[in-house]
Amino acid sequence: MASVGRLRRWRGSGIVLITAISVNGACARKHAVPPDAIGEVRTYLDDDSRAPAQDREAPNAPELDWEAPLGRGSLGMPAVGSGAAAVTTVDRWLYAFDPRNGEVYWRTRGETPYAAGPLVASGRVYAASEGRDGAVSAHQLHKGKRIWRRRMGDVAAPMALGDSLLFATTQASGHTFALRAGDGEVAWRARTGGSRSGPLFVGSYVAVVSLTDSLFVLNAASGEIVTRVALGTSTAAPLALANDSTAVLTTPAGSVIAVTIPSGRIAWRHDGGRPIFGSPVVVRDTVFALTSDCTLWTIPRGQTFASDSMMLDCNSVATPLITRSGVLVATVGGDIVMFDRSDGTRRWERRVGGELRHAPMLVDGRVLVAPIYGPVVSYR
Repeated sequence: MASVGRLRRWRGSGIVLITAISVNGACARKHAVPPDAIGEVRTYLDDDSRAPAQDREAPNAPELDWEAPLGRGSLGMPAVGSGAAAVTTVDRWLYAFDPRNGEVYWRTRGETPYAAGPLVASGRVYAASEGRDGAVSAHQLHKGKRIWRRRMGDVAAPMALGDSLLFATTQASGHTFALRAGDGEVAWRARTGGSRSGPLFVGSYVAVVSLTDSLFVLNAASGEIVTRVALGTSTAAPLALANDSTAVLTTPAGSVIAVTIPSGRIAWRHDGGRPIFGSPVVVRDTVFALTSDCTLWTIPRGQTFASDSMMLDCNSVATPLITRSGVLVATVGGDIVMFDRSDGTRRWERRVGGELRHAPMLVDGRVLVAPIYGPVVSYR
């Protein structure tokens, strides 16, 4: 049982009062990540299809396991592995913590605020900050020591990590770039326009949708722009990989669009009628998309005429977490709700508090969620 520290300071009197509240979780100790902890998260939601839990079941009627005040909250998606996880916070902190109990391994302060979530691979944590002076940095997973830092500008969209290159997009200057993961040197940089979706690997290419409605397809090794196509719409969420030559995106106008890579040709399009702010989710031959009023669309790939919908009674801007038989939804009101995929009934609901912009994670039988403001929370 660890403690959550709360600090209040009265400047005039010079008195500092520290109180501790036991929450079956986070503590303020700083120590090394164990060598056997597994942390390998190379893309948003740890899966290019955005369906990391498609073959797993969420716990039935879970209870609060732990809550950890890791900074003031997070705008980005946590990178959660088995035994090691990382999260960036709105108040410039990068944390490594134990997802089994919320215990803090270490934390390190960034120079500018974080908006994108971190990535973890090969014993390193990669983080990117926003603003004109934003930078991408690599840290040792073991103790948090910074390995390199490269000032690249305003990175607010999720990054993607390949075998040796780290890919990201800037929002203000409008570049997509690749850094060498080993030393942070710039491998290439291309002007693509600002993006909130970030890059997606599609075979040997990187696909990026700009805020000005253009799809860019770049050679992943060289950064050469292979294709530029005007889609007539943009996206607020990461793209999903349908197969080795197809990317799927959702739009605030309510469309789900499948695009062939590298040609940029639209393979199919479905209009859902309501804004969609979260990513599409590809489960085998089916694409799922959740509208802002929680209409869940089920679209057989390439067969939009056979699409179906189900009202889930909530409001959400997050990607839905599709499990084997359920749909776990994070709402703008601060709740996580598990719905049955067969009929849309609510199985259970838990109050987290704070606006939720990203899907919950399902790791080792735990449901873990990070709100914009407030502690990271785990249910089991």
